[in-house]
Amino acid sequence: MGIWIMCRKFCAVIIWEGIAMKIYTTVIENETPMGLKDCPVCADRYNILLNAVTGRNVMEIMFRNCSDKKVRSVYLETDCFNKADIKTGTIKDIAYMNVRAEAEQTFGEKQAVSTDFNDISRIDIRITQVTFADGTTWENKTGVCLKEMPGLSEKSAPKQEKPEEKSRKKRIRKKQPK
Repeated sequence: MGIWIMCRKFCAVIIWEGIAMKIYTTVIENETPMGLKDCPVCADRYNILLNAVTGRNVMEIMFRNCSDKKVRSVYLETDCFNKADIKTGTIKDIAYMNVRAEAEQTFGEKQAVSTDFNDISRIDIRITQVTFADGTTWENKTGVCLKEMPGLSEKSAPKQEKPEEKSRKKRIRKKQPK
């Protein structure tokens, strides 16, 4: 009988009869945030891990809610590329369900997505739909993938301000002495 131990950065170790075996090793770490101007969800980072037993890759993507609404679920696709930057395939219908992410909250870092590809060095993430707790949805009608946004941080997320917030900010600025 074996004992599973989960390590930081999704490294699983199994202890079998006193011998420790490392199951997952990190192949790629991408910590460059990715987003789209109108997309309510951003990807802060992703890791590609290798399963030492099967030889297959697993993806781990950390998302952040960039909207003011509570996110309930996110649906996406990923295009996978090898070291020669040749597309090896697409993984469709990836679902992050029951997210319950408030504004600026991260999610998804503990959900591994298995792949049928074993030479992945880069992925393109295409968020297809976001469902909010209030029942409304956002859809990616253009099919555009998230783009790298190195300057993107929690404070500078690409979200839209409500018109009343803009006018309130202008009033506050006028009242402040110079």
